[in-house]
Order: sequence, then C-alpha cells, then structure tokens
Amino acid sequence: MQQSNKYIILMGIFTGCLSFIYFLSLFVQVPFIVTILVIIAALFYLYKWVIIDPHKGKDSPKISWLAILLLMAAIYLISHSAYTMAKKYGEWDAWAIWNLDAKYLADPLNWRKLFQNVEYSHPDYPLCLPSVIGFFMRLFSNHFTTIIPFVFSLLITICIPVLIYGEFSNKNIVAGAATLIVFTQCNFYVMAGVLQYADLLLAFFFLCSFICINYIPEGKKYIILSVFFLGCCAWTKNEGIILAFIFLLFYAPVLFSKENIKYSMGAMVIPIVIILLFKITSDTSNDLLNESGNQTFGLLFQNERYMTTYNSFISNVNEKFFYVKIGFYIYIILCIVEKKLPGRQMLVLLTCLVAYFLVYIITPKPLEWQLHTSQDRLLFQLMPAMIYVLALKISGIPFLRYLDMIKRRKNPAFIQPEDGRGNTSEKSSNENFKGAKAVPGKTHIKKRR
Repeated sequence: MQQSNKYIILMGIFTGCLSFIYFLSLFVQVPFIVTILVIIAALFYLYKWVIIDPHKGKDSPKISWLAILLLMAAIYLISHSAYTMAKKYGEWDAWAIWNLDAKYLADPLNWRKLFQNVEYSHPDYPLCLPSVIGFFMRLFSNHFTTIIPFVFSLLITICIPVLIYGEFSNKNIVAGAATLIVFTQCNFYVMAGVLQYADLLLAFFFLCSFICINYIPEGKKYIILSVFFLGCCAWTKNEGIILAFIFLLFYAPVLFSKENIKYSMGAMVIPIVIILLFKITSDTSNDLLNESGNQTFGLLFQNERYMTTYNSFISNVNEKFFYVKIGFYIYIILCIVEKKLPGRQMLVLLTCLVAYFLVYIITPKPLEWQLHTSQDRLLFQLMPAMIYVLALKISGIPFLRYLDMIKRRKNPAFIQPEDGRGNTSEKSSNENFKGAKAVPGKTHIKKRR
C-alpha cells in the first residue's frame, strides 16, 4: 500500500478506536484523563502497526509532480466548494441527531439522557460519529462546538478522494485523475460531505474495508483492518450492519478460511462488544422495525411500490451521480468485451443496492417521503466504494495498461491492487509484458541485451 494512503487508513482506524474507547469510558465512568492517556497509547500503537513495516525497505515509489499538482488542485476545489455550501449547524439530522448526541456524550454525568429523546431524535442510532465529536467537544471544554463537526466532516470529505487517488497515482495516473474529476465535479458529493451526517463516515469506513481487503497478500494485518472497518460501519449507522453482513458474506471464503478465521474473529470482538453494550444501554429498537406489522409481507406484492422506488432511484442517479453512472456503463462494456462477469467487489455493491431497494419496498412509513428524505444519502454511502471499484476496472483498459508498462520500465518496484476478483492488475500486466517475472513483493524485469 502507498505510504501516504497508510496515514489515511491510520486516521480511519484511529477514529473507530477513539469512538469505541470513549463510549466505553463513559459506560464504566473512567476519569477523562485516563481516557485521554489510553487514546494516546492507542494512537502510538496503531501508528507502529499500520505505518511501520519492518519487512519492507526504505525505498518507495516517488510521486510525480504532475500527480501532486492534480491532487492539490482537487483538494482546493473540494475545500472551496465545501466552504461555500456548508451551513453553520449542518442540516436537520446534524443538529437534531448527530451533533445533539455529541453534546450529550460530552457530558459524563448526563450522557444517558440522550436515550430519553425519543420524540424528535433516534436513540437507536449508533454512536460512532457522536462519540468522536463528543470527545473533542469535551477535550476543548465545550468550546468550538460548531467548528469541530464542520472540520471533521471536511477532513473526511477530502480524505475519501485522496485515498482513492493514492491507489492509482503511482500506478495509473489517468485512472487516478478520472476519480478526482468525478469527485470535484459532483456537487452532491461535496454538499453531502458537509451536511455533518454520519453517512459520510459510513462511506469512508466502507471504502477503507474495500481497499484493505485487496492488500491481504501484503500481510494478515489487512484482514484485521478490513473486518474492523466493517465493525465501524455497524457502529456508525444501522445500515452499516447490512453493508457489513453482505461484505462478509461475499468474502467468507477468504476471511473465514482456516488460516484467516482467527484474524477475522479477533477483529470483530471489540465492535460486537461495544454495539451490544450500546443496545443494552439504549433499550430501544429501530423505528422501522417497531412500526412493521402483519401487512409488511403484503407490501412485497404491490407493484406500484417497485415502480415508485425504481423511478426515484433513476432520478437520483441521473441528477446526483451522473459521472458514476457513466463509469458503470464503461465497466459493463469492458466486462462484455472481456467476456468476464463483474468482479466480486462490484457484486458486493450491487447486492447492497438490492438490499436498500427492498428496505423501501417494506418500509411502514410513507414511501414517497422515505425516498425523498433518504434514498440519495443511501446511494451516497456506496458512492466512494463504487468509484474505487470502477477505477480498478478502467485502469485495466489495454491503452492505459500500456502506459503502465512504460512506467514499469522506469520504476519496476510498484504493485497493482486487486481488481475485486482476487486477481491483480500487476499479474495481468506481467503476463503481457515479455521478459517480466513476478515475485511476491517485488517485480523484477530482465534487461535486454
């Protein structure tokens, strides 16, 4: 994995750990100074574990000036758009749910009262984002209560495209630049990023899990990272449980194989324990489940609900995810030309879309209202992972692969990530490059005499 991307992965894993530690400290009433020391120790350990690789040398591929300039331009455009679109207190769910819960969690004596706010809030919503925001609010003695949520949301909004771009900047600059164009030109992405909702953090965790699973050949720690990020998804929103379950279902042969099961199960322990403690403490269930009744099964046979949901889906895709739609068409065309089925990661995302679609079919709430208020955000949760998977496929276009082979002659020490089917672009490139011999961890090229 690119060294710069490891720092973003570190930030993601530290965010999840911070939320777990802080919520647990509130639950067992640990002094705040002890909580701070534990969090600092966790950051130090995670840094050594994620960033420092004792099995690798100091040499790493250098990022070209062109790649740096493209990244800086994209960060500027996203930051400028975010600043102009952001509202002081975020949108409705930000100040009515997420930031309000954060203020409760910043009060160690009265934090449990957030579960009494059942009329206008949702006490059954997991507390990953509120725990992080609440920790920093308490750390700064409830100063900067409006700045902290905005800064955190802006940071994650920027990190998502930077993380995806980092996967291709040294491997396929064209594919990397294409991802930056999509993020900078998609106004909905920036707008949704600064709403200060938990959907952004869920999208970030889900993307990190997709990326880490492709680096399992580099070390077993990426199994732990990938599964732990799925646990963070479940701790961020209730939909995250659906996403994590589908991901684990498709990757069960890898994650629960005889040699990997201990790493996967170990990574699940902390998220499962914290979520169970939260469910016991909140003593509330999901509002959709509460309102469901005997008529729920009958909703599956109402054709108009399928048409209404589908029409809303098409409208949202055309208006807010147009560039992603174009990338998906290119993906399908490439699959047809190559006579291959979609990769495993694409199947994960499509299954998630079907699951979300069915949720709307059986929702007990007014369907049009439910679609209007939430469908675009559910699609937003899958957007970063979808762009990453599309970029992996597009980077395998023969012309772009030829550019990779030219770069390989100048810098042979880089490795392509997995394409979502268990194969790497590096492997397929070596098969087409005469004189190359693939060795785990390195790529040696025979010199021509």
